[in-house]
Amino acid sequence: MANPSRRTFLKAAGTTSALLSLHPGATPWLSAADGDISVVATARIQMLRVLGRTLPQNVLKLFRVLADTVNNRLYVAGILTQHVGVFDGTTHEVLGLVDTGIVSNSYKYLRLDTTANRLYVHDGLNNTLSSVNLTTGQLTGPVAVPALTWDILPDAARGLLYMLTPEAPCFRILDGATLGTVATSTAMGSTVTAMLHDRATDALWVMDQSPGTGRLYQYSLASRAVTNTITFTLTGSQRASAVAGRTATGAFWVYVQGRGILRISTAGRIEETLALPALEFQDMVYDETGGLLWVLFRNGVAEGEVAGRGARLWRHDGRTWAETSAFGNKPHALCLNSATGRLYCPSGDDSAVFHAGRTSGTMESWRIGDSVEPTVPTAGGPLFIGSRLGGSYITAYTPETGGAETFTAGTWPIGIAADPAGRYLVVLNAWDSTVSVFDLPSRRVLATRSLGIARGTTDRLPDLAVDFTRGFAYAAYPEFGTVAVVDWVNGRTLTPLTVTGFTTGDTGGGPNQLQVALSESAGRLLVFAPSLRRLETYDITGAQPSRITSTTTAMPTGSEGTAWKKLFVDAPRERAFVGRDAYDVRTGRAIGTRVAAGDRVFASDDARGVYWTSSVTDDVLSVHTVSRSSLAVVDSQTLGNGNRVGLDTVFDASRNLLYVTNLPAAELEAYQIG
Repeated sequence: MANPSRRTFLKAAGTTSALLSLHPGATPWLSAADGDISVVATARIQMLRVLGRTLPQNVLKLFRVLADTVNNRLYVAGILTQHVGVFDGTTHEVLGLVDTGIVSNSYKYLRLDTTANRLYVHDGLNNTLSSVNLTTGQLTGPVAVPALTWDILPDAARGLLYMLTPEAPCFRILDGATLGTVATSTAMGSTVTAMLHDRATDALWVMDQSPGTGRLYQYSLASRAVTNTITFTLTGSQRASAVAGRTATGAFWVYVQGRGILRISTAGRIEETLALPALEFQDMVYDETGGLLWVLFRNGVAEGEVAGRGARLWRHDGRTWAETSAFGNKPHALCLNSATGRLYCPSGDDSAVFHAGRTSGTMESWRIGDSVEPTVPTAGGPLFIGSRLGGSYITAYTPETGGAETFTAGTWPIGIAADPAGRYLVVLNAWDSTVSVFDLPSRRVLATRSLGIARGTTDRLPDLAVDFTRGFAYAAYPEFGTVAVVDWVNGRTLTPLTVTGFTTGDTGGGPNQLQVALSESAGRLLVFAPSLRRLETYDITGAQPSRITSTTTAMPTGSEGTAWKKLFVDAPRERAFVGRDAYDVRTGRAIGTRVAAGDRVFASDDARGVYWTSSVTDDVLSVHTVSRSSLAVVDSQTLGNGNRVGLDTVFDASRNLLYVTNLPAAELEAYQIG
């Protein structure tokens, strides 16, 4: 609670502020008062509205598309957002949202019962199953399901669900309304992994992935018994793990890892084998009307690509077996809308669904959501807002007017640095391992420079620091344990700086695992490795950066779950902070002082002579002002929910505003500073 003697330093963005004018994207909203310090209203900048998108809530990190072929609707789910978007199956017009009630990150596998008008959501990350009544919005569940749940299919005629899991009993029948178990079966063994509904025979065909011998069980839904088994011979440890079909002759398409995609007759004869390309199999669907087999592959890491980046769509039309389209970043699964004959594939890191018709097979992009990550204010210019997961572009947004223009650099623009003199904008393209240099204010591309290292391939996000005086950029890549150095003026790369003992490779995603900041006036680069509790200081005035010191930092405290940047440099005072603790910029040595409030310094406010710091306690975000001279607390303010993915606080000195970013909602909350 703030001291009653302190003045209010955050106030309403009132009627004199253009932020509350009704331009697209800025809307007033209410926030609770905090003791004597009251934030009555501020502006929420919604990037979906800014960019003319029609979804009322964001859907991000797209994971699944489900087609309602009876009503010709599409349901689109994302990993990072709790709502499922509902769209017209022909026009893609927004019809609404479905609230799943899942507030944490989740792999949402969707199933639909059109008779009961019920959407089922299997959360494969948190191992639950729930349903939403699409008429009333009523939620049922979540109920716990096995950690490995291979497949779930609804039976609209009977109001049931069928589930496959390796946990005994491996075949389960659930009540579609209550989600309780109705019956189980062990007749098909413990290695069943996929199934399809054969409406013609009112049966399930269930795939057994036992090595050596492939089996498809015909399970009668009327008698609840296995009535037929198709067997086919495999070699050694080969396993059949996916099934699609059926063809006009009743044959099935079966994927066998390491062998191919086999067409299996009802007698178990292998009628055709489609050779596998040197790609990772993802999914396949069969279009019975068009007689087309569609197969989704992804590029492999061995090709120097990001894991899961780059989709390849292949088609078999009865005569030819060939690739028809290459698209997207992190595609997940195929969905066929048989009502229109269109094929859909959600692409996680594009915030787009790709789709194609029966005849062409060439994927087109349909943008749905957006994201907000790096947010960089400029003096007298726009905010530059990076959309890494929304399609790898940058928005130049002017809060006073709501005007916005988008432009692109490279893949995953995660680092953005603006020249204080207003001449240049430098963008780090994480997965390209390049920096793009833009002229300001025109935003014309002047150059794209290679960092001289391998392309980024993981979700361990790099950090960027730019020396505009000397024309060098420093990019810290956790997956390589190095800081790449490039002369972006002349296109010359220097030997990367190695962080000894730092764990490299794909060991878990997220930002700020390796951090960089610099002082142009002191000629110093600081590299902070939180996992090592180490701060390294480099002299950057010579031909090659030279390490001066390596200092062990204090034990971390406070808001570790936010994963925000803890390294900050105050160049005019030759002072740096790692978390709360102060260090000498020139020597990298601890000064022995620390800020009295907050877990990290994120801005220096010359007009007020304070540092801005932030912290999260019990999932509540707070910001503080701390005297630059004494480091004592001047004021504190709570700002609501601090349990958000990609949470950041950004100070805009020229506009006297504080922004709080919300990555999955694609929003910025703007606070006027009093």
